Amino acid sequence: MQFNFVNFPVRNNIGKTNSHSYCALHLLNLFFIPPSVNEKQAGLYLSMKRLYYLLSLTVLTISCGRNIVETGKGTYYADKFEGRKTANGEIFDQSKATAAHKTLPFGTKVTVKNLNNGKIVKVRINDRGPFVTGRIIDLSKSSAQKIEMVNAGVANVEIKYKKKKG
Repeated sequence: MQFNFVNFPVRNNIGKTNSHSYCALHLLNLFFIPPSVNEKQAGLYLSMKRLYYLLSLTVLTISCGRNIVETGKGTYYADKFEGRKTANGEIFDQSKATAAHKTLPFGTKVTVKNLNNGKIVKVRINDRGPFVTGRIIDLSKSSAQKIEMVNAGVANVEIKYKKKKG
């Protein structure tokens, strides 16, 4: 393996990038000062390199994050759906903490926050919907009661969930 501070990433003997070597050498590079830099400039040079590294790490962490947030209108199921089959085959029960979403996989755990009052409920996706423009989730009645949106019928909500690995 080559030890070179200029040409990143460093490649192993079969020509493939070695991420462990790359990270270790990148960290070492934070403390490397080229011979052309004098002592007065060295402190600023190192500070700038460290700041650049931290910003790069922050951007990488944010862009690779698995937490997803959506905002929009939330509603709840009408009583007429009680006892009917949901899209995943379960029998719908207004007393359970379940919800409908257009695209999330069945079984996904979602945290729903009523943006009008800050109340939160956790639900599991077991159905498809809502099929009204601007609405992002349909909650069971018990879930809607927990975040106090039953009287309003429709509320501004924020939903959070984790994206599956892969």
